[in-house]
Amino acid sequence: DDIDDYHGLNQTPPLDSSGTDMPGYAGFNLSITVSQPGGGWNGTPAVDTRLIQIQVTNSAAEIFTYSAYRLNF
Repeated sequence: DDIDDYHGLNQTPPLDSSGTDMPGYAGFNLSITVSQPGGGWNGTPAVDTRLIQIQVTNSAAEIFTYSAYRLNF
C-alpha cells in the first residue's frame, strides 16, 4: 500500500503486473531499493523522503541504475 513495500524486490526475469515472466527478458534482473536518506531532501524532512533506486541488469551483465526521490506530504 506504499512505496516502502517495493524495498527488496528482486526478480529474474522481471515479472509483469500479473506475476508472469515478461517475454523477451530472459537473463535480465530487476532489483529495487527504497531508503530514507539521512537529512531529507531539498528541505523536506527525512521522515517524509524516500530514495528509490531501480537496478536493471541485462543479459550482457550491463547494469543500469535509475534513482528518484518520492516525497510524502
